Amino acid sequence: MSYIVEVGAPAGLYVHDVPTGAVAVGIIRKDTGETGVLLRFRSGAYAQMNGNTVRRLDRREVLRAMQREIRKS
Repeated sequence: MSYIVEVGAPAGLYVHDVPTGAVAVGIIRKDTGETGVLLRFRSGAYAQMNGNTVRRLDRREVLRAMQREIRKS
């Protein structure tokens, strides 16, 4: 699965309360079109959150997407 990440994008568009132990990094879009908040947990794990639903993401794929965003800048 491929992701598009926008670091620093407004997470408040998709979620109001970030889970304890997590930080909203920005917005993530999956190649399926699903969009949500990109969370990073203290453990280093990444997840996508929409409303109250949190889905774990492949860390390597998230980091690749972040690298692609950095190269575009």
